[in-house]
Amino acid sequence: MERLWIESRENYWSDEVRWHSIILVILWMSCTADAPKPSPQQGFSPELWSAQDNGRYVYRRDIYESVLYSDTLRTLIESELIQLLGTPDRSQDGHHYYTVDERSIGLWTVYQKSIVIKINAADSVEWIKLHE
Repeated sequence: MERLWIESRENYWSDEVRWHSIILVILWMSCTADAPKPSPQQGFSPELWSAQDNGRYVYRRDIYESVLYSDTLRTLIESELIQLLGTPDRSQDGHHYYTVDERSIGLWTVYQKSIVIKINAADSVEWIKLHE
């Protein structure tokens, strides 16, 4: 009698653990569905570059290097550059700043990574740099 009780109890725990595991896996899979990230092979896309969610750029951290090292962007004039990349987040003295990543505590920015594009007197791109 005691052996039967022990065997049924062992089966109960193994069945219960199995169902709990299945439920946990389903919950985990449903909670980790993120937006698809672009692969480095995709390169630059104006749609990805300008995509925002709650005021933050969604894909810039993943594709900023394709802007930073682009030979095509270096041949454009200022109006073509703005047409392709959109309005800069900040412009000052011929420098256009495009925010790549930013972390804040309240209203205080503690970290910012930006692409800076210098426009020369002939309205063409002089250089493109990363500012951290």
